[in-house]
Amino acid sequence: MLLDVVFSPNEIALALATLPYAACAVIDVVRATTTLTVLGEGGATRILVTADIALARRLHSTRPLALLTGEVGGLAPTGFDFGNSPSALGQHIVRGREIILATTNGTRAMVMAQSHGAANIYAASLRNAGAVAETALGHTAFLLICAGLAGRVALDDLYAAGVITGMIVAAASSHGVALDLSEGAQMAREMAATAGEPLDVLRRSQGGRNTLAIEMADDLEWCAAVNASTVVPRMTGITDEGALIFI
Repeated sequence: MLLDVVFSPNEIALALATLPYAACAVIDVVRATTTLTVLGEGGATRILVTADIALARRLHSTRPLALLTGEVGGLAPTGFDFGNSPSALGQHIVRGREIILATTNGTRAMVMAQSHGAANIYAASLRNAGAVAETALGHTAFLLICAGLAGRVALDDLYAAGVITGMIVAAASSHGVALDLSEGAQMAREMAATAGEPLDVLRRSQGGRNTLAIEMADDLEWCAAVNASTVVPRMTGITDEGALIFI
């Protein structure tokens, strides 16, 4: 199995051109992929993911019973039911509900991966790191894609990629799977091993500082909860309007 880490969305096209058969796990720890995982834990029937706030509103206009969630600048846009808050959504009853999610970085990276041909796309975070590692072993090539911040590499996402890489190494050894780590995967793994405790790393990251600035400190606790979940949201299709469907 080949494992690579994509440090920012700017590398997605090249990574998928090199490994067009690779499965992808997008990481936006603070907060989109953590929120997706929490929605899966809560039993949401499906989550419609888009990088376009206007499209999210149009989706909701034809699906008025769906929860409209997302953020611009970290906060819920006017008229949205919730922001991109795992702690808030984790305490709301979402079982059996359809969710629409639009965010700044994480959903954009997912849409980019799909547009560049990725057929298997998962949502990865610290919260479901071990489950993602087990999922990765079912593929011959696996990309951990860091959503980054404004198109650039982000400490929190690269740290999570390193943590997950370490778990994939351990799982591969346990299952007797031969593993080939790219230089990017090695770099992420080594960085995570010396970066510190998850919550401290998230608080130091720009995404974490932005979250603290909008007084959503509880979200970082949810984002830093390593292996709190066994749910790995995965893309199952695309709506007629162009939103990605996750379950």
